Amino acid sequence: MQSNRFLKGDTITAVALIAFAGIFWVAADRLPKSALGGGVGADGLPKFLAVALGLLSLILLVQSLLRKEQKPTEEPGSDEDKPISLYAHMTSLGILVIGGISVLLLPILGYTATIALLLVAMALYHGQKFTWTVAIYGVLGAVLLYLVFEKVLAVPMPEGIWPGLFGLQS
Repeated sequence: MQSNRFLKGDTITAVALIAFAGIFWVAADRLPKSALGGGVGADGLPKFLAVALGLLSLILLVQSLLRKEQKPTEEPGSDEDKPISLYAHMTSLGILVIGGISVLLLPILGYTATIALLLVAMALYHGQKFTWTVAIYGVLGAVLLYLVFEKVLAVPMPEGIWPGLFGLQS
């Protein structure tokens, strides 16, 4: 039998994520508009992600509300009754902190360097040892994502401090 505490947790989480999706949309809408941009500007992908997060959160909310109305079918003592461990929560918090740090570094280091560091940091966080393979993974992943967004989709990405350091700023 599921306890109401877990159902309330799902409901609270869903509502919080819907609010976060709204905040994310507003932040994306404030991105600078480029006169060179085509039909999809720099705000296109973040707004798409905000909508996806909002829809998935809405699904979670509906599921949690429907579960409250159903009769419990689980046997007492099943895995459904066990609370999520503190370790799982801390692991998720660590991922959130790494993502938050990468957002803070983005305007300073630029897109490519930040994504390379993010990919390496996530690999290390999930138990990989730092090797040349992990470093190459970070660099190649960042270059691939840069090419996809900057060159293929023509979405301008933050350059960071590098153009100013090398006298390339216009």
